[in-house]
Amino acid sequence: IDGAGKTTVCNYLSEEYDYHYMTQPEDSWIGEAARRALKEDVEPSCDLFLHMAAHANQQARLKSQLEKSNVVMDRYYPSRVAYQAVQTQFSAKEIEEMHFNWSIQPSKIVILDIPPETALKRKGR
Repeated sequence: IDGAGKTTVCNYLSEEYDYHYMTQPEDSWIGEAARRALKEDVEPSCDLFLHMAAHANQQARLKSQLEKSNVVMDRYYPSRVAYQAVQTQFSAKEIEEMHFNWSIQPSKIVILDIPPETALKRKGR
Protein backbone atom coordinates (compact mmCIF):
# COMPACT_ATOMS: atom_id res chain seq x y z
CA ILE A 1 0.00 0.00 0.00
CA ASP A 2 1.22 3.53 -0.68
CA GLY A 3 2.70 5.03 2.47
CA ALA A 4 3.97 1.72 3.85
CA GLY A 5 7.62 2.78 3.64
CA LYS A 6 8.78 0.95 0.49
CA THR A 7 10.82 3.89 -0.79
CA THR A 8 12.40 4.47 2.63
CA VAL A 9 13.40 0.81 2.95
CA CYS A 10 14.75 0.68 -0.61
CA ASN A 11 16.77 3.87 -0.12
CA TYR A 12 18.25 2.40 3.08
CA LEU A 13 19.18 -0.89 1.41
CA SER A 14 20.70 0.82 -1.60
CA GLU A 15 22.84 3.07 0.60
CA GLU A 16 23.72 0.64 3.40
CA TYR A 17 24.40 -2.44 1.27
CA ASP A 18 25.24 -0.82 -2.06
CA TYR A 19 22.24 -2.37 -3.80
CA HIS A 20 21.10 -0.80 -7.04
CA TYR A 21 17.64 0.74 -6.59
CA MET A 22 15.19 0.44 -9.48
CA THR A 23 11.57 1.55 -9.52
CA GLN A 24 8.46 0.46 -11.36
CA PRO A 25 7.19 1.89 -13.48
CA GLU A 26 10.58 2.75 -14.87
CA ASP A 27 11.77 6.15 -16.07
CA SER A 28 10.96 5.93 -19.76
CA TRP A 29 8.15 7.14 -21.98
CA ILE A 30 6.45 3.79 -21.41
CA GLY A 31 6.80 4.13 -17.65
CA GLU A 32 5.51 7.68 -17.89
CA ALA A 33 2.45 6.44 -19.78
CA ALA A 34 1.83 3.90 -17.00
CA ARG A 35 2.17 6.59 -14.30
CA ARG A 36 -0.12 8.89 -16.28
CA ALA A 37 -2.78 6.16 -16.45
CA LEU A 38 -2.88 6.14 -12.65
CA LYS A 39 -3.87 9.81 -12.66
CA GLU A 40 -6.38 9.67 -15.49
CA ASP A 41 -9.64 7.86 -15.98
CA VAL A 42 -8.53 4.83 -18.00
CA GLU A 43 -10.04 1.39 -18.01
CA PRO A 44 -8.39 -0.85 -15.38
CA SER A 45 -7.33 -3.36 -18.04
CA CYS A 46 -5.59 -0.58 -19.97
CA ASP A 47 -3.75 0.40 -16.78
CA LEU A 48 -2.68 -3.22 -16.29
CA PHE A 49 -1.32 -3.55 -19.83
CA LEU A 50 0.50 -0.19 -19.69
CA HIS A 51 2.23 -1.29 -16.49
CA MET A 52 3.04 -4.66 -18.05
CA ALA A 53 4.57 -2.87 -21.05
CA ALA A 54 6.78 -0.77 -18.77
CA HIS A 55 7.73 -3.93 -16.87
CA ALA A 56 8.61 -5.72 -20.12
CA ASN A 57 10.68 -2.77 -21.28
CA GLN A 58 12.66 -2.81 -18.03
CA GLN A 59 13.60 -6.51 -18.07
CA ALA A 60 16.77 -6.09 -20.19
CA ARG A 61 18.11 -3.32 -17.93
CA LEU A 62 17.23 -5.36 -14.84
CA LYS A 63 19.06 -8.42 -16.21
CA SER A 64 22.11 -6.30 -17.04
CA GLN A 65 22.12 -4.70 -13.58
CA LEU A 66 21.78 -8.06 -11.82
CA GLU A 67 25.00 -9.18 -13.55
CA LYS A 68 26.81 -6.35 -11.72
CA SER A 69 25.08 -6.04 -8.34
CA ASN A 70 22.08 -6.85 -6.21
CA VAL A 71 18.93 -4.92 -7.06
CA VAL A 72 16.19 -3.71 -4.78
CA MET A 73 12.84 -2.53 -6.13
CA ASP A 74 9.99 -0.73 -4.40
CA ARG A 75 7.46 -2.84 -6.28
CA TYR A 76 7.53 -5.58 -8.87
CA TYR A 77 4.96 -7.64 -10.71
CA PRO A 78 3.54 -9.32 -7.55
CA SER A 79 2.40 -5.84 -6.52
CA ARG A 80 0.61 -5.51 -9.85
CA VAL A 81 -1.06 -8.86 -9.25
CA ALA A 82 -2.41 -7.64 -5.91
CA TYR A 83 -3.66 -4.28 -7.21
CA GLN A 84 -5.00 -5.32 -10.58
CA ALA A 85 -6.77 -8.49 -9.46
CA VAL A 86 -9.26 -6.33 -7.57
CA GLN A 87 -9.58 -3.71 -10.32
CA THR A 88 -9.85 -5.76 -13.52
CA GLN A 89 -11.74 -8.75 -14.78
CA PHE A 90 -8.53 -10.80 -14.52
CA SER A 91 -7.89 -13.04 -11.52
CA ALA A 92 -4.66 -12.87 -9.54
CA LYS A 93 -3.65 -16.20 -11.05
CA GLU A 94 -4.26 -14.95 -14.60
CA ILE A 95 -2.22 -11.78 -14.02
CA GLU A 96 0.62 -13.76 -12.45
CA GLU A 97 0.59 -16.17 -15.40
CA MET A 98 0.78 -13.18 -17.78
CA HIS A 99 4.11 -12.25 -16.17
CA PHE A 100 5.66 -15.50 -15.04
CA ASN A 101 7.37 -16.95 -18.12
CA TRP A 102 9.14 -13.78 -19.24
CA SER A 103 9.74 -11.84 -16.02
CA ILE A 104 12.93 -12.17 -14.02
CA GLN A 105 11.83 -13.90 -10.85
CA PRO A 106 12.68 -12.14 -7.58
CA SER A 107 14.89 -13.99 -5.09
CA LYS A 108 13.05 -12.39 -2.18
CA ILE A 109 9.79 -10.53 -1.70
CA VAL A 110 9.31 -8.41 1.40
CA ILE A 111 5.82 -7.32 2.35
CA LEU A 112 5.47 -4.24 4.53
CA ASP A 113 2.25 -4.73 6.47
CA ILE A 114 0.94 -1.58 8.13
CA PRO A 115 -2.54 -0.42 9.14
CA PRO A 116 -4.27 1.50 6.33
CA GLU A 117 -4.83 4.41 8.75
CA THR A 118 -1.05 4.76 9.16
CA ALA A 119 -0.51 4.77 5.41
CA LEU A 120 -3.21 7.38 4.88
CA LYS A 121 -1.72 9.57 7.62
CA ARG A 122 1.73 9.31 6.00
CA LYS A 123 0.26 10.24 2.63
CA GLY A 124 -1.50 13.26 4.16
CA ARG A 125 -5.04 11.96 3.58
